Amino acid sequence: SESYDPDGDIVSYKWNFGDGSPNETLPTPLIEHKYSAYGNYTVTLVVTDNDGLESYIQKTVTVIDYPTANFTYSPDTPLVGETVTFDASESEPNGGTIVSYNWDFGDNSAPVNTTSPTTTHAYESVGNYTITLTVVDSEGLADTVSGSIIVINYPIANFTYSPSYPLVNETVTFDASASEPDGGTIVEYFWDFGDGTNATGVVVTHAYKEFGTFLVNLTVTDSEGLSNSQIQEINVR
Repeated sequence: SESYDPDGDIVSYKWNFGDGSPNETLPTPLIEHKYSAYGNYTVTLVVTDNDGLESYIQKTVTVIDYPTANFTYSPDTPLVGETVTFDASESEPNGGTIVSYNWDFGDNSAPVNTTSPTTTHAYESVGNYTITLTVVDSEGLADTVSGSIIVINYPIANFTYSPSYPLVNETVTFDASASEPDGGTIVEYFWDFGDGTNATGVVVTHAYKEFGTFLVNLTVTDSEGLSNSQIQEINVR
C-alpha cells in the first residue's frame, strides 16, 4: 500500500515469495502467503504503472517454527536410588537454537532447568512416573513432550521358623510370608536348609537328621526378575 506512482497509477503488483512457489500478480496491493518451512526468504515486489513502467523492491522475511522436544533415558528400567541419565539431544530447534531444557521427573522433586541437553535423576521409591520435558528456543518458542518411566526395586526376603530350638527329626515350619515384593509380585521362594536339601514355597517344613548349627538361606524372586536373600542360623539339638 505504500507503493505509489508520482505521475499516474499503479496497475499491477507482482510478488515472488522466494520459496519456489509461482509468482502472483494482482491489481491490488494486499496479498497473503503461507510458507511451508522455516528459513529466510527474499521477497520481491514488482509494481507496474499505467505507463508500463516498473519498479521493484526486495525484503527478507524470516519464517520461524516451534522446536520439537524429544528425549531418551538410561537405564530403561532403573532401580530405586539408581542414577538415571536423561538425554534430550534428539530435540530439534527448527530454526533457532534450543536455549533451555526444563525437566519435571513426576515424583514431586523440584524441576530442573538447564542449558545442557543431558541431566540425571534418582527416584526414591518404586512406581510409574511421568516425565515432562519442555524445550525453549532462541526465538522464544517452546515445545513439550511427556514419557513414562517404571522404577523397580529388589524384593525383601524375610522368614520365621518354629520351633525356635528344634530337636533332631522334629518337623520345623519355615514361613516366608513376611517377605515383600516392593514393586512386582514374588513368584518364587527357594529354601536352602544348609544340610544339602532344599525346597520351594511360601511355607515349607523340614526335619534335620542330626544336631548342629545350620544356615538357612531363603531366596525370593519377583515378577521383574529381581532376587534377594536372607540367611538365618538354626540350632538343632
